[in-house]
Amino acid sequence: IHPPVEAPPLLMPGVVDALCLGVFDEPQAAIDGLKRWRRSHRLDGLVSQREEAIVWTALAAQALGLPGISPEVAYGARDKARMRELLRAGGCHVPRFQRLDSPDRLEDAAHLRFPLVVKPTSGLGSAGVTLAPDPQALRRACAEVAAINEETLARYSRWAGGLFAAVVV
Repeated sequence: IHPPVEAPPLLMPGVVDALCLGVFDEPQAAIDGLKRWRRSHRLDGLVSQREEAIVWTALAAQALGLPGISPEVAYGARDKARMRELLRAGGCHVPRFQRLDSPDRLEDAAHLRFPLVVKPTSGLGSAGVTLAPDPQALRRACAEVAAINEETLARYSRWAGGLFAAVVV
């Protein structure tokens, strides 16, 4: 499965066919399209090669009755703030952190001590990860991450009808 803006991955080992679906832009329509495709094709499971498609893959597997991780687990793996909440609730030690749904809410992170690491909750690789040694750098880093969220990551950050592209400090 590949999104319409990308070429079919037909040169990858093991790929014999490719289905073009808008998994990021129209996730439910993509699941419906996969259901229609499945009527004439055998499908034993779904696997994602892309981190940003993990939530959609879990939702699609669930909708088709295929094995896989639950959508809630997939979301917890993709949203770095949610992941830390779940780890902490499970008894793991996690660094102190604050989720900022708006980069203007810096006062919510006042309980944290510098230097701070700022990153997008739904980032990929190390995109947007910044060290902020002081309040001015924190303000800049949060604005930069918010821009990355808006320009790039929001497309890959849907959950339960909303977006989880935020800033974690």
